Amino acid sequence: EAPLYAGDTAYAQKDLAGAAKGFEKAIAIDANRSAAYLYWGDAIMRYGNDPAAAKARFIDAVVAEPYSKTAWQGIAQWAQSQKAVVQAPVIDRPPAPVADPKKANSIDLNIDPEKTDETKHPGGSAWVMYSTTRASYQGGFFKKNYPDEKEYRHSLKEEDAALTMVANTVKARMGKGQALDDSLRNLVALSEAGMLDCWILISASDKGIERDYDAYRKAHRELLHEYLSKYVVHGGFKP
Repeated sequence: EAPLYAGDTAYAQKDLAGAAKGFEKAIAIDANRSAAYLYWGDAIMRYGNDPAAAKARFIDAVVAEPYSKTAWQGIAQWAQSQKAVVQAPVIDRPPAPVADPKKANSIDLNIDPEKTDETKHPGGSAWVMYSTTRASYQGGFFKKNYPDEKEYRHSLKEEDAALTMVANTVKARMGKGQALDDSLRNLVALSEAGMLDCWILISASDKGIERDYDAYRKAHRELLHEYLSKYVVHGGFKP
């Protein structure tokens, strides 16, 4: 708190260098709180006249706390001021498989025949792989991958495995240049860019997946920043 508010005091006094020093100290103490990044981005926008540097700090705030609405306010305000857009790639996934309460060890895959119809949605049959892979986690794969957890939850490993199966199936079946819908095209692009886990954690998480974020961020902080910069924040730096 001390360096954070020291930086904020310098900011109030229009001392950008002093503000940056305080915010850097606060981040060194705890890099996983968004406040110092947000304050720093605000200071740069107001007194530094450097939209690129401000953008980087605001993205850092999201990486620090992606499940906090406050953490997203900085990049949202930056985008508005720069005529940019904050929009994650859209991947429309099938609903999760559900256990049948009337049948022991039975799981309903929840497959929509409309969306898997190849004549209407080229490549769409690959979504069957998504449902079957997720069902396998409910059927025992979760325990194998998370032996220390007593209850099943939706996890990063499960979602990554399911979406990767779809992406690989589409690439194996579809020829180059064949038209795919937006969801499959976005999925394949993110998979090939190595950004699929970033999309899952930041743009498609739920309470179960959120539990895997801290460990992933610890190992892949720069990749998460790159994902947000390249695939979520579009445009900016207005004249």
